[in-house]
Amino acid sequence: MRRKVLNTLKQINNNLFVVSYRDISLLREVSDRSSFNNLKHIIRFFIYAVIVIMALYFIGNTTTATAEDSVIVRTLESEVKRLSIQYRVEEKTILAVIKCESELYGSAINHNLDKDGKVWSTDWGYLQINDYFHKKTMEKLGLDITNPFDSLEYGVMMMSRDGLGAWKASKTCWINKI
Repeated sequence: MRRKVLNTLKQINNNLFVVSYRDISLLREVSDRSSFNNLKHIIRFFIYAVIVIMALYFIGNTTTATAEDSVIVRTLESEVKRLSIQYRVEEKTILAVIKCESELYGSAINHNLDKDGKVWSTDWGYLQINDYFHKKTMEKLGLDITNPFDSLEYGVMMMSRDGLGAWKASKTCWINKI
């Protein structure tokens, strides 16, 4: 506990004071007035007393952060890097297809029309994942096709498993970029 308090004091102090075991021992000698033989020691004692009280308060009131307490910023770059490693697909390949399919726009939506002009399916996100063919599978995996990062993960999963066949319509755009 002494080491934990000392480390906390050093962090709180932020190099404004030099914390030593001798200074900490002053706190133990509160009842012994003879150790406070001059004003310098008295001032130092009160400064450390406040710091120790703060340190003990923070040590006693710390909790482990959960995902609900944290703000995690997901960017296209960070997700492509993570998914590239996870599914063993080159970042360059993923980005080339994304640039051709959605021009790096995660909220890209394309409605596919039948011969009568009615929407029969929609392509979603960075990799333009088609809801007619993939929505049910994504739901089984706990992924939301309308979420750009979920559809990106599913698309990279498809690339890993099946190659780039699902994006053959845009092949002339991305083939020279990979």
